[in-house]
Amino acid sequence: MDFDKIVKSDQLFLRLRGACLGDDNVRQLTNLLLEAAHCGAQRVWLDCRHLTQMDYRGLRVLLQLLPQFEAMGTTLLLCGLQPAVQERLDSSGLSSLLTLLPAEAYNGPDQKGF
Repeated sequence: MDFDKIVKSDQLFLRLRGACLGDDNVRQLTNLLLEAAHCGAQRVWLDCRHLTQMDYRGLRVLLQLLPQFEAMGTTLLLCGLQPAVQERLDSSGLSSLLTLLPAEAYNGPDQKGF
């Protein structure tokens, strides 16, 4: 999994690319989200338009960190989910706990701004 990261005022933007599979990718995702939680961002945007897969370990990270985000008053927004990732979130029940938005709702830097 590759990513780009931008912090702008009270928002953090993460563009995820490739597949979030295996321990290394999950550690990377965990570190990115923990950094986001501790940087004081009010909104954390995950641009998932180019995220092709996420295994159960990645889903577990989202589930485990969600209460920490909520306690800090940070909103986690996932935008532009690919069908395979959307299906994983739906089948796990996580889609009802997360804020999932269409790609058009993404409010971060465009391709050139990243």
